[in-house]
Amino acid sequence: MVCELLGVPYADRADFLRLSTDRFDLSAGPEVSLQAVNDLMAYLTELVTRERKDRWCCAR
Repeated sequence: MVCELLGVPYADRADFLRLSTDRFDLSAGPEVSLQAVNDLMAYLTELVTRERKDRWCCAR
């Protein structure tokens, strides 16, 4: 459901779920959590950039 709300493409959902799980896995250690946060932020930034580009391109 979160993937649908955020607009995560179906093909990316397994990776998104893995990163989301790593983010909150306390047994993995802080390095894993921090890396997951950084990877999620990079992914979401790219997703928003792509969406803006697609909307701008097609809005004309």
